[in-house]
Amino acid sequence: MRTQLLARIHREKVSGGQHIPMEFPPYPAFKELLFQYQDAPNIGSVTLGQKLPDPIGTAEYVEGMRKIHAAAFGAASPAPPTDPDERDEYDLIKLKLERRISELTPDPHTLTAVSEAYFTFNSIKPLTRAKYRRDIGRLVALLGDIPVKGVTAGYLKQLRDHLAPTMKAASLHAVFTPIKGLFKYASQEELVDVNPASALVLHRDKRPIEERKRKKFDPEEACRIDEAISVVWGNPVNGLSDRRREALSQVVRALMFTGMRPIEVLRLQPHDVEDHLIRVTDSKTESSTRIIPLHPELKSFPMWVREGCLRTFESVTSDPVGPVRHNFSRLIRTKLAPPILDDRKTLYSLRTTFVNAMRRAGADIQMRRAILGHKEAGAIRHYDGRPRV
Repeated sequence: MRTQLLARIHREKVSGGQHIPMEFPPYPAFKELLFQYQDAPNIGSVTLGQKLPDPIGTAEYVEGMRKIHAAAFGAASPAPPTDPDERDEYDLIKLKLERRISELTPDPHTLTAVSEAYFTFNSIKPLTRAKYRRDIGRLVALLGDIPVKGVTAGYLKQLRDHLAPTMKAASLHAVFTPIKGLFKYASQEELVDVNPASALVLHRDKRPIEERKRKKFDPEEACRIDEAISVVWGNPVNGLSDRRREALSQVVRALMFTGMRPIEVLRLQPHDVEDHLIRVTDSKTESSTRIIPLHPELKSFPMWVREGCLRTFESVTSDPVGPVRHNFSRLIRTKLAPPILDDRKTLYSLRTTFVNAMRRAGADIQMRRAILGHKEAGAIRHYDGRPRV
């Protein structure tokens, strides 16, 4: 380094016999050199600057190296040397420069970036996409937004073990559904060499379906809920606007008399509802696309939807069903007398309640599956509340 610096000083100071003043940054190595060689020819007029140069950021540094690479090894650069030894040195420097650029260039395939590509590739609906972002965000919070190729099975197990003590098995599976989907996509796109999620084992929910599913409301309970909708939400409620009270009444009664999923009701568009039917097109799966006859109890529902009143829930950006679920829970737990306190009787129980009402009315299994939007025969078992022997 010292020899090279002295050679540079000599080369740049003498030009046509003229001594050209030079200034170098005040690095300790330069100070030492000038002190040691102060009596050498052409050193006398060399000075050191007053301050060190400002540091440059990684991006600026990488850009500088790219310019050097383009000048020395790009299309407009001189031809590579023909001497074998010089060519080896040329190739080595080129490789080292390229490796350094690669090391300092941020990997574009981060968890967040690849998850967005995964959502787009699979046409994930906006509300589902928001939930998936929250779930994948748990992994990002644990590891940082690192490249997907840096995620190992051990990291996923670490997240599993972190969440498992506070989550039921079903909830844990739900969190890892988009994470597994993300790495399956990354593997298919060859962004990772090995899918780390393939080695992940989650605890199974060993309870039978009958213990996991929501309980239906008894006919007497359903009647009391229907009455409370009119009595409680039909009058001013602290914290609820008139528009929101009307929306809660319409949505919950639609759930009671159609068996739709809550999110299906909230996704309805004005053209989906006619005076005698409801078209469900934006739902969970393709098999969920269906037509539901309009129940006479919902005669005001089509006009209400066509007037755009469902937009009252558009301000909810995280979980649009949340306000409906919360207020329904308050209705049955605190407003009814006696209250319904069974924690397996929730908003989603209205779907089970409607299915059982259809069964009591004589609707066969095919009709019930068609109304629910289930293709597989076994899936309806989640909603069938009749006793089993």
